[in-house]
Amino acid sequence: MQDETEVDHKPMYFVWLSGHFSDGKAESDNLSFSILADGSEAWAITDESGAIHADNLFFH
Repeated sequence: MQDETEVDHKPMYFVWLSGHFSDGKAESDNLSFSILADGSEAWAITDESGAIHADNLFFH
């Protein structure tokens, strides 16, 4: 879903992914996050349970 940042109105997307994701301790089949349209920054990376956060994610 396309949107824009609140402060500087840069184009951004809300993204939902299905796959196998791990932060080394917790695993999930789904992630969601926000990302600038140019791909230069992503934030609010979480899984459905909230157990996985933005640090140390590995994509398989």
